[in-house]
Amino acid sequence: MQPCITRSEPPMEAFLFLKLLEYLKLPMDKFTQAKFNFIRYSDTPGIWKKEHIWHVGRVSTCDYQPNKKAPISCTNKGCTPGLCGVDWPTPHRLSVNETAQVINEFKLAARSAIEAGFDGVEIHGAHGYILDQFMKDAVNDRTDEYGGTLEKRCRFALEVVEAVVEEIGADKVGIRLSPFADYMESGDSNPEALGLFMAESLNKFGILSPRTRA
Repeated sequence: MQPCITRSEPPMEAFLFLKLLEYLKLPMDKFTQAKFNFIRYSDTPGIWKKEHIWHVGRVSTCDYQPNKKAPISCTNKGCTPGLCGVDWPTPHRLSVNETAQVINEFKLAARSAIEAGFDGVEIHGAHGYILDQFMKDAVNDRTDEYGGTLEKRCRFALEVVEAVVEEIGADKVGIRLSPFADYMESGDSNPEALGLFMAESLNKFGILSPRTRA
C-alpha cells in the first residue's frame, strides 16, 4: 500500500498526513517540483533546495513562475484557453541549452531527495507534464534534436532518466508514463509505438519497472 497526498494540500494538512505515515511506517506517493519554476499549483511541495520529481511544463500559469515569466515547454503552443477553466499562457519554448539546464535540475533534485532521506525517486513522465509534452507528437513541434521522429521526441525524457541514474543509481530510480493518455491535450498519434520504444529504451538503464497510467 502506498498512500498519496493530493497534489495541492494546505501545509498543516500535509504535515499531519506525513506524521501519520511516519507513525505507521508507510511509504508516501506524492509528486514534488524539482525547481521553483516547475510549479503548477499552490500549496504543492518542492525539493529544489534540500519521492517523485515533477515538472509541469506548459501546464502552469505565469502566476506560479518567478517574476511572472511564462512557463516552459518543448513548444510555444499553449493549452486551449479555457481548458479546465484556466486561461493558459503561451509557454516559452526551451532552447537546446535551456533543455540541458532542466535536465541538470532534475539530477540535482534527485540528489537532494536522497540526501533528505528518501529511498529513491520516481520521475513523472506522464499526464501531460513536461516529459510527456516532449514525447507526444500532439505537443512537440520541434525540428531540432528534441523533435520530429519518435526517437528524438523521447530523447529529453531518456536524458533525464540517464542523468538521474548517474547521480543516485539505477536501483533508486523509477518513472511514470502514460503513452495512451491525452491529459492536457498531450496525445500521440501512435501511443503503442511510443510505449514500446520507451520500454525498450529504459531497459538499458536497469531502473525499477516503469509504471504506466491510462
